[in-house]
Amino acid sequence: MFKMKKIVSALLAAAMLFGAALSASAAAKTQDKDWTQADLSKLGQGIYQDFVKGLHNMQGTVTSEFSGTSQQAFDQFGKILQVLKKQNPEIFWLSYDYQSCKVTGGDTLSWSPDYFSEFKSGGKLDKEKIKSVQQSLEAVVNSVGTGKTTYETVTKFNSWLTQNVAYTFDYSNSHVYELTGALVDRKCACEGYAKAFKFLCDNAGIECVVVSGKGTTGGTTYDHEWNYVKMDDGKWYLMDCTWNALGANKQKWFLLGTDSAVEGMALLTSHKEDGSKYPELSKANYSAQ
Repeated sequence: MFKMKKIVSALLAAAMLFGAALSASAAAKTQDKDWTQADLSKLGQGIYQDFVKGLHNMQGTVTSEFSGTSQQAFDQFGKILQVLKKQNPEIFWLSYDYQSCKVTGGDTLSWSPDYFSEFKSGGKLDKEKIKSVQQSLEAVVNSVGTGKTTYETVTKFNSWLTQNVAYTFDYSNSHVYELTGALVDRKCACEGYAKAFKFLCDNAGIECVVVSGKGTTGGTTYDHEWNYVKMDDGKWYLMDCTWNALGANKQKWFLLGTDSAVEGMALLTSHKEDGSKYPELSKANYSAQ
């Protein structure tokens, strides 16, 4: 159900070959760990942060000085790209196509990102087009609004996404895997729902991550993406806006803990993580005070 898996092999292959050659939204951080970067080494985190900054600034080439060997930097690049696409939904112009980078001066990783064709003009990034889409996204954020509490806010987000966005799965349309599919086109796949929910949470200052893995429902297992969100009690809970949108009960998969059983399955059976590092979920479902 999510396209990211289809590019993992290409990204890792790219990393093996390197040796031969809206404004930034609120950062979602915990006090002890930034879960958007949990799978990266310390060296990788530094490169990642520089790349995110460069992409937000819409630079044609982004660079990062690193302390370590060139091979260590190359080895992190494939994973950095995966994290960039999944945990920074506001960078909707970065494409899934083959990406490569090079080391210059012995300690600088240089990357000229490839962007979706619709956001390029004359071979260069079309910043005006991006800004126009960002304005559309900002209008949606303002329209959806927030509540007085974190619970009221995430309830608003889930309700808006499940009532206003139609599920679709079309490889020919890259938008369905981006928040632009959900918030602008109003149709997307699970990846689009998950990115849109995180984008809304980021703008509201609520900690949230996109989770990749396998979803099992109705006896069928397939690639899937959903969210973990941190509530006011300091604990993390599962939110699956995609499955909420597809069912009659729009809160069936809403702020669930690991002890929950839905459709006769334990939560971590219906939603099996891909092996990346994610926050530990609460055992109990969230209870609004």
